[in-house]
Amino acid sequence: MLAAEAESHSGHQANIGLQGHHQWESRFHRISGQIGSTATEVCAESWPGQGLFAAALECVHSWRQSSGHWSAVSGRQRLFGYDMKLGRNGIWYATGIFGR
Repeated sequence: MLAAEAESHSGHQANIGLQGHHQWESRFHRISGQIGSTATEVCAESWPGQGLFAAALECVHSWRQSSGHWSAVSGRQRLFGYDMKLGRNGIWYATGIFGR
């Protein structure tokens, strides 16, 4: 379920060409209700023209620069889902969604 939510949000970011926690307020309540715990989300984007592997490394690197993002990514999670989608602009958009 969280992988599908991450896939949907990565696809949304790729479609609009803009990274961010778009509509998180409504998505948060829906996801948290479905998993029975508090959901958290991280988002990141690559540099234009990077391949998938380099883009994934770049996204993890960006999450490591923020203590809040990195604690979500590296912390113990009961549930998690990740996805990346390539935008028409050559930028990869990544989403991680977690349930503790």
